[in-house]
Amino acid sequence: MVLIKIFSDITAYFIATYLSILFYEVSVLSALMNINYILIFAGLLLFIISIYNYGGYINKLEFSRLDEITALIKSTILMIIVSILVLFFFRIEVDTFVNLSSQIIFLISLLIVPVILRTFVKSFFSI
Repeated sequence: MVLIKIFSDITAYFIATYLSILFYEVSVLSALMNINYILIFAGLLLFIISIYNYGGYINKLEFSRLDEITALIKSTILMIIVSILVLFFFRIEVDTFVNLSSQIIFLISLLIVPVILRTFVKSFFSI
């Protein structure tokens, strides 16, 4: 059950990343060739660790769906804050073709897509 949730969250992260890529200032193919994959996979790792930190993979009986949604939203907010701080303190340069609209799309989709996908997977697999 936990592996299905982790796979769902990884899929949601990559969906949010792809939606963000659609709004880059360059074409999708050019973005996929020039993107910094280390930042993407580091963000994915931080996202999964944040969900684990907030108890998103623990099976609960009471208010389980509400607890999972809350854990997903809290972990996303934590990931966003930590990512911004790490980028600022270590002076990591983000690619120049990443514009404000793609960043906003990534943030909003990272708040919404994991919740929707987890709900869909939970109803489909009955976990």
